[in-house]
Amino acid sequence: MNNFWDTTAKEIDSWVNQYGHDRMLECPQIGQTFYAAKPENLEEKIQYLNEKRPGWRNYIWEHYYGNPQFSSDRMSNNLIQQFYHLTLFEELSGKLVGYFNNVFEFGGGFGAMARLFHLLQYAGTYILYDLSQISKLQENYLLNTLPSYCKHVCTSDWKIASLPRVYDLYIALFSLAETDLNTRDTYLLPSKNYLISFGNVFNGISNVSYFEELQNKLKSHLWKSHNIGNARYLIGTS
Repeated sequence: MNNFWDTTAKEIDSWVNQYGHDRMLECPQIGQTFYAAKPENLEEKIQYLNEKRPGWRNYIWEHYYGNPQFSSDRMSNNLIQQFYHLTLFEELSGKLVGYFNNVFEFGGGFGAMARLFHLLQYAGTYILYDLSQISKLQENYLLNTLPSYCKHVCTSDWKIASLPRVYDLYIALFSLAETDLNTRDTYLLPSKNYLISFGNVFNGISNVSYFEELQNKLKSHLWKSHNIGNARYLIGTS
């Protein structure tokens, strides 16, 4: 993908091997990359969830595995952030993820979104594609936080991830947008729906321009956008 993520993945793997998977969310590199302990605009996001999903705190909860930072009883700010992403998709697309059969996430963090899908009664297969060290982290996390009947695949093998198919949903949350242009063209898969988030610029690349061009390429989809703080969301449906 790029040198930053290669180096970060190796540092995370080294830390976890030394201190254990059951403490993985204490890892500084995870906290600096894909664990949102202090998400931007948190209060605004909570207000949005209270409005769109009354009682949401009753049916999602954080798992203790990995030693997350709990912000309140059964809840972490990172889980709130993930649920905000997902609620925004459902609201803007008009589709409920529980009815999907297959979901692909490019760069799945430590597996928080995959776990959240299953909390929301998703019964399909969830595929996470990432670097090998991160895939190992995801697999361990999901095996320790989900029932055995939940179907997920954590892989760094692109042949497995890109089996000929059209996904029901392709997710790339601040992941695809933090790669070079060649990587983006390679790893953007055919999907009926898309949930993408990004910042304005990455390494001199205008993400705004790139994703405007993507919408022009995929004109068969209906695209909606949403901005909050420094984050931009792009949601496509067909």
